[in-house]
Amino acid sequence: MTSSTAFALDLSAGGGDGAAGGSLGGRVIPGLVRADLGYLHTGRDRGDADLYSGDLLFAPTLPIVHPQVGIRYQYQDARYGSGSGLGLGGSLFVDVFPRFQVGVFGFYTPDKTTTGDLRSSTDYGAQAKLHVLGSLSVSGGYRIMRSHFEHGGDHDLYRGPMFSVDLGL
Repeated sequence: MTSSTAFALDLSAGGGDGAAGGSLGGRVIPGLVRADLGYLHTGRDRGDADLYSGDLLFAPTLPIVHPQVGIRYQYQDARYGSGSGLGLGGSLFVDVFPRFQVGVFGFYTPDKTTTGDLRSSTDYGAQAKLHVLGSLSVSGGYRIMRSHFEHGGDHDLYRGPMFSVDLGL
């Protein structure tokens, strides 16, 4: 998860600690609403999970502070079970220096909005982002993705450092 940018389309590729993935996002209503599609695969020690997500976020263009809040639909296919759910969450990033942001993000999917073996899930973390050149930026942080499956119990599908390279088009 990265903070929104001023670009119409954002491509991101990243990973960390046995995980790899990417995302594609863009503005639906410039300066107000954005949508993102994402994929993450975690290693065998984290459930050998494939996670697919789609976000629709209220993301107003503001100086210094960059909030996003909205819904996330996610499908998870892991060794412990599979299922999907609709969650709520967002992010808040702050400009610390020119071209450098820090922030937090989080999403929660309650049991009332899930299907299949998935009973609930959380995805949260902290991140720093450096705008390197024009539309190119790099991000790094720490992320925790935890899910509860009906017969598989509670499991961290990912816990550890995450890094990404982002390109705005």
